[in-house]
Amino acid sequence: MNFFKKIQKEYGYISTCYADWGGLGQVITKGLQTHCLQAKVPVKVHDCSKFRIIERINILSRLIGADRFRILSRCSETIESLSSAVWEDEKDDVRLDDGTVNIDVLDAMEYAFASFIF
Repeated sequence: MNFFKKIQKEYGYISTCYADWGGLGQVITKGLQTHCLQAKVPVKVHDCSKFRIIERINILSRLIGADRFRILSRCSETIESLSSAVWEDEKDDVRLDDGTVNIDVLDAMEYAFASFIF
C-alpha cells in the first residue's frame, strides 16, 4: 500500500497495472490481485501482453521518435538498461540475460505499454 500511495502521490490516479505472468504461469498476477484486494489497494491487476523482443524495441523506438514516450532523467536504471542491452550470441530475438544487464527493468517497462499497442 505504501508503494501505491507513493506512486499515486507523484504521478496521480492509478487504475490499472500489468504483471508478467511468464514462466510462473499466473502466479504473480494472481498473487498481486489477492494482495491488492486484501490491502484495499484500488487498482486492477492484469496479465501483460508479450510480443517478440524486436517488436518491443521497434515500438519503443517509434514512440520515442514521435515524442510520445519519455524517460525521466532520474530513472537511471532504465537509462542504463536501455544503454547496455545486447543480443545473446547466436540466438534469434533473445537479449543477453547473464546478470551483466538489468533485463528485468527493460521487460517491466515494455510490458507496461505492450497491452496498449494493438
